Amino acid sequence: MLAGSKNNKIFLISALLVVLVAGSSWAATIDPLLQGLARDKASASTMGLNYEKFLVVDSSKNSLDPTVGVILRLEGFGTDLSSVPGLVVGSQTGQFITARLPLSSLPWLEANDEISHVEAAHILRPLMDAARDDGRVEAVWNGSPAYTGAGVLVGVIDSGIDWGHADFDDGAGNTRIRYIWDMFGTGTPPAGFDNGVQYSENQINAGTLSEADYSGHGTHVTGIAAGNGFESSGLYSGVAPEADIIFVKAFDDNIGGFAEDSVIDAMVYLAGKAEELGQPMAINLSLGGHMGPHDGTSAQETIIDNLSGAGLVFCVAAGNEGEDDIHDSGPASGTSLAYTIPVYSPHAGTGNDYALLDIWVDGSSSPSVSVSYNGSTVASESSGNEGGNSGSYGTVYIWNATGPNPNGDKRIVVQLDDRTGTAPGAGNWAVNISGGTGTAHAWIGTSTMASSFPNSDQRYSVGMPGTSESASTVVAHKTKGEWPNANNQTVGYSGAWGAVSNGDHAPFSSFGPTRDDRQKPDICAPGMGMFAPYSADTSPYPGDNFI
Repeated sequence: MLAGSKNNKIFLISALLVVLVAGSSWAATIDPLLQGLARDKASASTMGLNYEKFLVVDSSKNSLDPTVGVILRLEGFGTDLSSVPGLVVGSQTGQFITARLPLSSLPWLEANDEISHVEAAHILRPLMDAARDDGRVEAVWNGSPAYTGAGVLVGVIDSGIDWGHADFDDGAGNTRIRYIWDMFGTGTPPAGFDNGVQYSENQINAGTLSEADYSGHGTHVTGIAAGNGFESSGLYSGVAPEADIIFVKAFDDNIGGFAEDSVIDAMVYLAGKAEELGQPMAINLSLGGHMGPHDGTSAQETIIDNLSGAGLVFCVAAGNEGEDDIHDSGPASGTSLAYTIPVYSPHAGTGNDYALLDIWVDGSSSPSVSVSYNGSTVASESSGNEGGNSGSYGTVYIWNATGPNPNGDKRIVVQLDDRTGTAPGAGNWAVNISGGTGTAHAWIGTSTMASSFPNSDQRYSVGMPGTSESASTVVAHKTKGEWPNANNQTVGYSGAWGAVSNGDHAPFSSFGPTRDDRQKPDICAPGMGMFAPYSADTSPYPGDNFI
């Protein structure tokens, strides 16, 4: 902020609005991705990144000035945001604030010298009888002292929960779910938050709530953690069958994923409930993504580190990309990363076939990037620039813009899409990087086709926030190869999955290390061949291979 009178501040903000409209350079406060989105909207560009596919961007009310999700890093522990037009705070923990605001209000944040960085919120995606023996769970139940989860809270952030399932009762017909926060419901939200509805234990017992789990994912993982097996006469019990449960439904059906700022709000809410109730809590995050630095420095991962401690731990899924060839790397001073798109059937229309590659280069060097298709260069951009081309191969856009990242490293995004009506071409692609320092790491952030880095060895495939310092990041191993289905027929895994021995690493489960070469995951647990509750709200029915 300029020193001096209120008029100086108004002048500065007015000048920044001109900057926004003109598409000129920004100061170091604003995430480069948000800067790029602002430039595209100001110029009505049709060639920029499709930010809505990986950032929290809501254009439903105003397509030219959408609402964006952000995470603010403060210089201290507080700042006055009341003058920022349209800004709604989600939560604050330490030096971090989550918020939603119109894109046009970003200059007000940039003018605030108490904000060190404004990070764009990303979209995250959702990532059981023999398992008890395999995980040595009963030895813990029967030990001295015995640990069954009594007195402990299990917090889950996921797609929803089938609150009427018997596995979440206490044996006397009363629920073990203390609270449910449905972030998309209508009613009274939790204290300190202004969205969704919080349901109490009494409301759950009375059945006076409308929350539902349509995908089944949240019910399943909660059952693994804290189901008591009542529905199966104790055969398929979870690990902590006497624990109390607090659940946050954070999955947004409109974006097909979890908004990162909402997940942070859920984390803060759960930590607050643990403190309010005076009980230790384990928080489960079976979700994540690959758009980000993979080194523990993202805002969400830093918040996990800050919240973790005695009485509060985070258990995070490593990810399900162990077979997906989603990562490759090479010297940033000169490397060619092969990328393959197999023959596929494009979707009708535009905006339905795309891939986003997220590339991180060590240090603040100035690498150049080019993209080739079947041996011919189709787009290139030097450091500090962005642009693209269209042709028979589809549209290629390279975002190699300069800008601040809290870890001091350089970020590059490559997008392939069908905006001109031509889908990304099947064949041999390559991303070529030169002029940088250290190592360039590339991940497939999202892709609608079965694309891959053919030279990948599956390392560095642990998703975020599983690369945080403090999280207990969990990878899966196989517990059984066959089981009786609903018709009492024996069914099971075949092919490569069938060949895996019980106790071995699940083929689909991700591998470490982190980008900064720390060991992740931390622990291997039962996760292949699991039986746990399935939501009655799920549609369509999953099929007879399920019990």
